[in-house]
Amino acid sequence: MPHSLLRSIESLSGCFAFGVAPGTVNFSRQIVDEERVAKSEFYNDWMKPQGACLNHLGVVLQKDSESMALVAISPGDAAYQENPDQYADRLALLVPHIMRALKIN
Repeated sequence: MPHSLLRSIESLSGCFAFGVAPGTVNFSRQIVDEERVAKSEFYNDWMKPQGACLNHLGVVLQKDSESMALVAISPGDAAYQENPDQYADRLALLVPHIMRALKIN
């Protein structure tokens, strides 16, 4: 991935670190303004060309004062827009298992 895209991701991912409880599935619009995402290089150069939706889902798995692990999913826009809550529910079912795997490791 080009360095400029990594900088763009970092500028957006910093928004996820604060005030989000680990294990809670969130729509990105709950954390980051959609307009900010829509203007980002990461969205326009990587996500949008793949048909990824603007309002994706994310969950913080672990965080401490120095690091954070998160998972974000961005289903195809057309299918996701029909029933975003279904995707959130499916991700929520996976979260405890992923968090446990991180603890075991």
